[in-house]
Amino acid sequence: MAILVWGMMPAGYAVNDRDGNVEEGVEEAPKMDNKPDPLTTEQLELKGKALEAKLSGKDAGNTVEVAKGQFVELAREGEGAIWTVLGEFADLAHNSMPEPDRAVDNTTIWVPDFSRDYYMDLLFDDAKGANSMRNYYIEQSSNRYTVHGDVTDWVEVPGNLVDYDDNPDSNVWYFLEDSVNSWYASQIAAGKTPAEINAYLSQFDVWDRYDYNGNGNFDEPDGYIDTFQSVHAGYGEEGGGAPTTIWSHSWYARYNLIGFD
Repeated sequence: MAILVWGMMPAGYAVNDRDGNVEEGVEEAPKMDNKPDPLTTEQLELKGKALEAKLSGKDAGNTVEVAKGQFVELAREGEGAIWTVLGEFADLAHNSMPEPDRAVDNTTIWVPDFSRDYYMDLLFDDAKGANSMRNYYIEQSSNRYTVHGDVTDWVEVPGNLVDYDDNPDSNVWYFLEDSVNSWYASQIAAGKTPAEINAYLSQFDVWDRYDYNGNGNFDEPDGYIDTFQSVHAGYGEEGGGAPTTIWSHSWYARYNLIGFD
């Protein structure tokens, strides 16, 4: 199963020198696993200024005011919230990947059932010795930062696998929209009210990533889910999937709609 992460900070480097989707005689742009967006690009520039101020001794805190009413967060502690949605295609359900021949393939991750419980353990298991993302952050940060969250059950999108091929890149946004819409519809069908769904989602909005209101407080909701992960059924192109499959990456969905109308 391939994972796309949205809302994480892009670094913007290519992981392959060619796009798998190459028209005859035309070489496409390199595939990337971290794609830039306007807000993050601006934030990285401001962080550079904030680091200069900190190194020069002008500011010693983890939150730096680089200009009047313009704050930058240089470090985070505590816990980040992640919401993960599992999506399968109309023509490709999850658990369709054949078991690899371990005589020739010792790298492909495969289990009999890529269930919600599998991803909950993979991401958030905090048992001692568990090989999870939560424990990874605990270890790497000396227990100063980690993540928690939830994973949905599998939902089906209306399109086929090829319909969401990220060539052009923005095609994959429709997969995000369709999978979240399918999840929302399943919640309504299960008897949840819109207010109950909003209350559930609010637990994933605890961080004001870009200091939207300019008050220098990053530890508050800003109206957006802090980190959203989309998992799709089948191989990703980066893992050996066909050129018509999604190349897993981190990006900012619908960045072209940033701002006010």
